[in-house]
Amino acid sequence: MFKLWGRNGNRLALGWLLIFLFSLLAQAQTTGHQAGAYRLSIRVVNKYGKLLPYVLDYFVNAEDKLDLLPRFNGLVGDNLPPGRYRYRLSRRDANVPQLQVGGEIELSIPDQWLTIVPTGLVAIDSSGKVGAIDLGAAASRKPVMGRIRPTPDPTTPTWVRCQALFTRDYTEIPVTADGAFSVPGELNGAYMLIVMQGEHALQTQEVSFGLPGPTPVIEIAVPSRNGGPR
Repeated sequence: MFKLWGRNGNRLALGWLLIFLFSLLAQAQTTGHQAGAYRLSIRVVNKYGKLLPYVLDYFVNAEDKLDLLPRFNGLVGDNLPPGRYRYRLSRRDANVPQLQVGGEIELSIPDQWLTIVPTGLVAIDSSGKVGAIDLGAAASRKPVMGRIRPTPDPTTPTWVRCQALFTRDYTEIPVTADGAFSVPGELNGAYMLIVMQGEHALQTQEVSFGLPGPTPVIEIAVPSRNGGPR
C-alpha cells in the first residue's frame, strides 16, 4: 500500500488515472448524444397545404442499413440517431405505386421537420377504389393580373417573387412603371407573393392559384415607412 501523495510516481499515476476517468465520462456523454433522442415529424401535403393520407413504408439508415420504422408512431419518429436515412411513403387509401414518394434526409438537429409534396393527383370513389390518376403537369390557364399600390418608385427596379409555400418552386415577374404585373397561368398551389424593390422586400401576400373558378385581380398595398399605406 502506497501513500497517495507520497512519491512522484504515485502522483503521476493518479494524474493519469484521473485523465482516463474524465476521458471515459466524456466518451459516454458523446455516445449518448450520438445515439440520442432525435425526433422527426413528417407531413405529406398537396400544393395547397392539405394533409394527404400517407404511411411510412421504411426508414433505413444509409450506413448500417438498419430500418428504424418501429420507432415511428404514424409519421413521427422518436429516439432516432443522427445520420443519413432513406425513406419511402405510400398512400394509405390507395395501393398505387405511382403515388409512392421517397428520398433521403440528413438528421442533424434534435427536432426536425420534413414536408413532402407528392406530384400527381388521385381520385378515389366512395368504395375506396381508384377512379383516376393524373401524374401530368397542371393545365395552363390565363395569366392572373395584379397591381401594386401605390405606384412603385421608378428609379429602383421592382419585381414580384412568387414563392411556393410547400415546395421550392418560385418564379419572378417584372412590375411595370404603373405598378402592374402578370402571374403566369401555369402556377398551381399556394404561393407567397413578395414585392421586391432593390435589396428590400416591401410587402408579402399569400395567394392560391389553380383553384376552380377565376382568380380575381391581385391588389397588393405597399406600406409606407411609417407603417401606413404610402
